[in-house]
Amino acid sequence: MAAGPVRGGGRGAARRRPRDPDHRITERIPPRAHRRPRRPVAAHRRGVRSPRPAGADRAGRRQPDGDLRRHRCGAPGRRDRHRLGGAVRPHLPAAVGTARAGAARRAVGRPQRRPARRDAAPRTARADRRAGAVGLPRGAGGDGMSTEPLVGVVGVGYVGLTTAVCVAAAGRKTVAVDINPDRVGRLRAGVAVIDEPGLSELLGDGLAGGVLRFSADFAELADRDVVFVCVPTPSAPDGHADLAAVESVIDRLGRVLRRGAVVALKSTVPVGTTSTMAQRLCHKGIRVVSTPEFLREGRAVDDFRNPDRLVIGSHDELAAQLVHQAYGLAGHRVLRMSPESAELAKYASNAFLAVKLSYTNSLAALCARVGADIDDVTCCMGADRRIGAEFLRPGPGWGGSCLPKDTAALLDIAHRHRVSFAEVEAARQTNTAQARRIVTALRHTLGRPLSGCRITALGLTFKAATSDTRESPALAACRELAAAGAQVAGHDPQLPNIDPAVLQQNRVTAVDDPYRAAKAADAVVVLTEWPQFRSLDWRAVAQDAPLAVVLDARNSLDPATVREAGLRYLGNGVPQGF
Repeated sequence: MAAGPVRGGGRGAARRRPRDPDHRITERIPPRAHRRPRRPVAAHRRGVRSPRPAGADRAGRRQPDGDLRRHRCGAPGRRDRHRLGGAVRPHLPAAVGTARAGAARRAVGRPQRRPARRDAAPRTARADRRAGAVGLPRGAGGDGMSTEPLVGVVGVGYVGLTTAVCVAAAGRKTVAVDINPDRVGRLRAGVAVIDEPGLSELLGDGLAGGVLRFSADFAELADRDVVFVCVPTPSAPDGHADLAAVESVIDRLGRVLRRGAVVALKSTVPVGTTSTMAQRLCHKGIRVVSTPEFLREGRAVDDFRNPDRLVIGSHDELAAQLVHQAYGLAGHRVLRMSPESAELAKYASNAFLAVKLSYTNSLAALCARVGADIDDVTCCMGADRRIGAEFLRPGPGWGGSCLPKDTAALLDIAHRHRVSFAEVEAARQTNTAQARRIVTALRHTLGRPLSGCRITALGLTFKAATSDTRESPALAACRELAAAGAQVAGHDPQLPNIDPAVLQQNRVTAVDDPYRAAKAADAVVVLTEWPQFRSLDWRAVAQDAPLAVVLDARNSLDPATVREAGLRYLGNGVPQGF
């Protein structure tokens, strides 16, 4: 049947294609016009341009349908950076139902490069250096994948030493550097300078296997591919983080590291620090990545080897991949983001935990007043999956090397940017009040001022399973008791590893035996949840201190056992407690 007359007129009518009896197009558009999408579908990266402009082709010609087709790929800065295994999910162009959409889907995951100009001369090594190009390090791709990256660690405190021994245990050849030669000498001899479960065994294995060594010389890091910076960032008097140690390390690394190396900041630093340090080192071809730590003292080795998540903040894809490979961990959740997001995520996590703990302590004070049991209340709360049972235990407050300084630093950052953070401020105030709450409870129970009273403090570290006394709430309670006139005798299972000067500053008399510490005591205060205290013979304690009051700030004892021994028991946030 002959084709009918074409409806309409003008230029559009002239381009109308004839149809067959089945109304199928008999004259198809040349395949070149829709062979691939009008802009690349690979993951957006800074500095990578589209090989073809959206809409018209290079010659400015219109599409066969008579209008310019525009693709909306979405803002590259808002793509999902949180990945499992580093996979990138790029935005697809809005060309659904066309051949270009099929090409886009097929292009996902394939690197797309801008076509080289035919008349372009090959790049020279000098041109690469002028452009700031860096060498391809081990393990970053290509032939380097067959070689594991060489790892360096600066600082051998809780975070640094744990990082060094765990990375070495994963098979990475590791050099750990510290400016303290005495500490380095002890580590070379296989003596762990911190008490952490499982650390000594890994230290010995690493030294014996030749994959771990220690030095006081930064020049030993010259051949490293990735260097983890694990130095302290203490709070300054006004609350902001003191970055003197970080800045010193960055300057020294800039003098020894080779071009192409990556510096991975594990130290907790204010937002923007990673980018600032990167600017210092970029002219030397050294990249800087933020990868904050989320280790718990007492569980640091297990937390490193079985993390909830690995956070890597970087704008450089190769640098992020290299840091991930340096960890030697596989099958764990990897969260990729910007350095600023990674830095703030660390502060936000610790501040939230501090708020949760302070909330529980405030709730415990209310429970004691109304006759409720804090353990029952928090058990009900923790059964809700939105809340969770972790960090819902009452105590004398929170301390350690992270929560106090990180909450102070977060408030400083918020104030600098004129943002109110009343929740964190209230949490810090509640935490400070816990020591006074203990003193008030003892004064009320004993029925007299504490001046001249003998008080036994069981537990001096900020929590069990560690020898760390930094910002310890137990020592804060001891200071408050001593300020009220009490004589404080303290015992802790980690007493041999606690600096005597620290105890002297907090007006605590160290006693190496808990029964001798409790002799003739007017009150025994349990401040740290060591399991050794739960197994004490409280009848023996009652023989030497028959009138003692046992104040259990952690609710770690069995109240019935204490009462059966003839002693008065005060729990935290329970009826007839405090």
